Amino acid sequence: MTTLTPPSETPPVAGAPAPRPPRSGSARVVAILTIALGAALILGAVTAGIVRTVAASATTSETRTLAVDGVSDLDIVASAVDLTVVFADVDEATLDIVEGRAGWRFEREDDELRVESPRGPWFGGFWFGGNGRATLTLPTELDGADAAMRLSAGSLTADGSFGDLDLEVSAGDLSVTGEARSLSTDLNAGSAELRLDGVTEADFSLSAGRVDARLAGTVPRSVQIDVSAGSLSLGLPSGDYDVRSDVSAGNLDNRLERGSGARGTIDVTLSAGEVRLGSAR
Repeated sequence: MTTLTPPSETPPVAGAPAPRPPRSGSARVVAILTIALGAALILGAVTAGIVRTVAASATTSETRTLAVDGVSDLDIVASAVDLTVVFADVDEATLDIVEGRAGWRFEREDDELRVESPRGPWFGGFWFGGNGRATLTLPTELDGADAAMRLSAGSLTADGSFGDLDLEVSAGDLSVTGEARSLSTDLNAGSAELRLDGVTEADFSLSAGRVDARLAGTVPRSVQIDVSAGSLSLGLPSGDYDVRSDVSAGNLDNRLERGSGARGTIDVTLSAGEVRLGSAR
């Protein structure tokens, strides 16, 4: 009898690997956006570094002087700088610039002295480099001159005696001490700290930011206040005041004395924010 031997089992031939499924359209978009974002960040960092390097190389330190005979008005514009304004026993106006950018304006036109810092390099919504520090020293013969001061970034500190004082802040920190005949303050952002004597008329307009003002001396005849946002803290000389207010929103905290024989009038328009009125003591 013949024995039949079954054939040995042959292992199955391994098939070719299954093809990878194609990447979805959304995954491809995400990958492209990621690459683009990374490239943009790298480019931004490189460009910012270049701008900083250029800004640093363009800085200068210098002292400039200017005769002020016949000057009765001051026009001061500060942008991305720390500027200090003082009065001293000097013969000419002096502008000392420390590590600032070139391009300062320091000139007079007829009876006006104009000081304006250059605009710092601007990239991607930010200032780079800035304009360093500067000190403007004015002769005491300019005591009582009318002055306009505008600050858009950085800080501006002034100490002296002024006539009509016009202040405007769109960013940064402003500080003014001394005397003024009249005061106008327009604040769009930032802060202002005011310590002034002898003000007879004052006007405050705030759309954002904070003002801390203390007026000493005699009772101002008229104070106008218009606040649409932000905070105003106003201290006034002791006396009777006639306070008239139109408050649609916000908070008015009036701690001034009131009387029928009021020597000063205060008109307050408040649509948002906060106004505090009290004694300058």
